[in-house]
Amino acid sequence: MIKKLFSIPLRFLRDIVGASVLLASTFGAGAAYAADATAQSTAVVQPPAGLVRLGDLAFGSVIPGAAGGTVTINPVNDARSTTGSVTGVTSTFHAASFRANGGANVVGLILLPAAATITRQSGTEIMPLTNFTVDGATLNLFGQLIINLGPTGIRDFNVGATLAVGGDQEPGTYQGTFQVTTIYL
Repeated sequence: MIKKLFSIPLRFLRDIVGASVLLASTFGAGAAYAADATAQSTAVVQPPAGLVRLGDLAFGSVIPGAAGGTVTINPVNDARSTTGSVTGVTSTFHAASFRANGGANVVGLILLPAAATITRQSGTEIMPLTNFTVDGATLNLFGQLIINLGPTGIRDFNVGATLAVGGDQEPGTYQGTFQVTTIYL
């Protein structure tokens, strides 16, 4: 029977190991703690973006005169002005109106054409449309206007333009279309 290990009595060694285990379990390992926290998650579902025509661009009735000229519809107040020998006749005239819709505070671009034409019904004669404007705002070099749909996600706007009327313009009703595009960023 071995009573000593490295000249340390076995009983003394047993007491040291026991004390070490007791100290390690009491002081060596800290108590484990757990904590919980919660977080909210959110998502915003935007309605589909769209553009709706509310009203057409109408220049009304005009008489060209010998030299011709232009007719302009102001999109801010629906006023009609003429130049040259063109005379406006009492009739209905107004800017085109549109509604852009999308999500709240969505930013987008309105794109207008540089030019368009209207053609005489039952004929081939045309009159050019130029200088398209949105609510009187100046478009950038690319024919665009930056808009914000605001907190409602809806923005109504009006489009005006200038119609060139020739001095020898054939009488009749002229119609055509022009494209307005919205791009949401």
